[in-house]
Amino acid sequence: MVRRAVDILAKLPDARSLSARLRRCGVAVAAALALVAMPSVAVPAQEASEQALKVAFIYNFAKFTTWPAAAFADPSAPVTLCVVGKHEFGEAFQGIEGKSVGGRSVVVKYLSSYKGKDQCQVVYVASSEKSRLAKIVDVAKEAHALIVSDTDGFVDGGTIINMVRRADDRIGFEINARVAGESGLKLSSKLLNLAERVVN
Repeated sequence: MVRRAVDILAKLPDARSLSARLRRCGVAVAAALALVAMPSVAVPAQEASEQALKVAFIYNFAKFTTWPAAAFADPSAPVTLCVVGKHEFGEAFQGIEGKSVGGRSVVVKYLSSYKGKDQCQVVYVASSEKSRLAKIVDVAKEAHALIVSDTDGFVDGGTIINMVRRADDRIGFEINARVAGESGLKLSSKLLNLAERVVN
C-alpha cells in the first residue's frame, strides 16, 4: 500500500520532493506496517502512516486543481483546507500547513459543520458527514471548493475526489469530473489519467 501510494505521487509533476521524502522514510513505514500482527500499540503506527499518505495525496490534489478567481477573497488569500466532521487524521494535517499551492499559503481549519461563509477552497469530508453530504456538496459547488473524501460511495454522492482502498490493499482515488465542472474547477489531465475511475 505504501509503495503504491508513493508511486502514484511520484507520477505527478512537481511532486518529486514529496515522493523522495516518503521513500527516505520507507524503511520506518514498512517496519510500522509489519507491526500490524502485534497487539494494541501497532495499530496507531499503521494508521499514522496511512493518514500521512492521505494528507500527501490531498495536498497534491490541490496542487493540480485550478480554481476560478471568485473562489478567493483576494489575490493574496490562502488556500484554506477545511476538515469537516469527526476525522481520524490526528495532527497529520499540520505537515502541510504553510506549504504553497499555486503561490498561496496553505491554511487548515477544523469544522464541525460546513457553511459557505467558511471560505474553504478544499473541503475534506469525513465519513461522519454521510447524512449531510448532499448539503455539503451543494454549498461547496457555490463556493468553488474541491471536495475530497475517503469513504466508499462518496464520489457518487458528489465529492470530487475520493480516496479508496483497493482489493490488493493499495490506495487509489476516484474523480467525479461532472461535479468538478459544476463547481467551476479545472483538474489536471495528469490527475484524471491516474484515477481508478472517473465519473462524468
